[in-house]
Parts: sequence; structure tokens; C-alpha cells
Amino acid sequence: MLGPRIGYDLRAAPLALGGLIALRLPVLRDTSAFELGAVAAYSPFDPRGAIVGGVANFWFAWSPKWSLQLGAEIDQHRAAGTFGIGRLLEF
Repeated sequence: MLGPRIGYDLRAAPLALGGLIALRLPVLRDTSAFELGAVAAYSPFDPRGAIVGGVANFWFAWSPKWSLQLGAEIDQHRAAGTFGIGRLLEF
């Protein structure tokens, strides 16, 4: 995966614009996946400058429309863990 990224944080660098490159490795007949990636961004706010780091996620679909995601992210300013629930929308 390759794409743009917008970061928002209430404490350090409240807005950062950049990109993400990640490799997704499917597991268990494509019902789950590991993602490993790198992040690069720039923030015009304090602390000003470049932000580089890494991300790791585990994604699991428990039905065709619902999924769970657990993640971790680290850069030179912080380390964070994430938990998400996703729903596929069809139009």
C-alpha cells in the first residue's frame, strides 16, 4: 500500500501531512492480515519538522462486512496503540 496520510495529535505536532508505505501479508485464507509499514510526514507546528516512524497492524474480518484492527505506531515523538472496528459500506 502507498498513499497520503494526515496526522492529528492534541499534544505534539497537532497536524502533520505526509505519506505511508506498507506491506500487507494475508493470513488465514485472506480473512486477516499483518501490515508493516513506514511513515514520513512534516509538521509546520511545534515540534516543527520531519516526523518518521513505523507502523504495525493486525486486521481480522469476523464476517464479510465487519472487521477488527489492532495497531501500534512509533516515531521520534511518541508511541501509540490503536484499536478499530470497521464496517464495509456498499453503494
